[in-house]
Amino acid sequence: MKRCSYCGEEFSDQLTVCPNDGHPLVAPPKSPPPKAPPPLVSQPRPKIGADGRYLKYEDVPWYRREPGILAGICVLFCGFATIALCVICLTGPVYKNACDKDGKLMVWGIWNKIAAVVILIIQVFMIWFWHWAGNMMKPG
Repeated sequence: MKRCSYCGEEFSDQLTVCPNDGHPLVAPPKSPPPKAPPPLVSQPRPKIGADGRYLKYEDVPWYRREPGILAGICVLFCGFATIALCVICLTGPVYKNACDKDGKLMVWGIWNKIAAVVILIIQVFMIWFWHWAGNMMKPG
């Protein structure tokens, strides 16, 4: 339908001038093209690769990072911190702040896990022995 540019009445598309006042009829404005969807917000980069390993050291949780010299000092003393470190080592990868030749973060190897098992056995034995020795010293 066309609309009169003067009076605003609508008439059929076949007419070119308004029969009431002689002003030209104009086609209604075409609907504006649909707006483009807003740009997608950049997706956060994946933190874990297809192999299940972290891609950047900054994304690794603190308890999965290589503890460094502090862990060595803790191992010298029998305590729950040492047991916790061993359990963390045995339940998943511990990441080093270094990359291998393929650019992937390095993780502790099998020898670190074996050392964790040995340390854990020694720690548990020492706790058991300390408890046993304490009971032996009680009178009665």
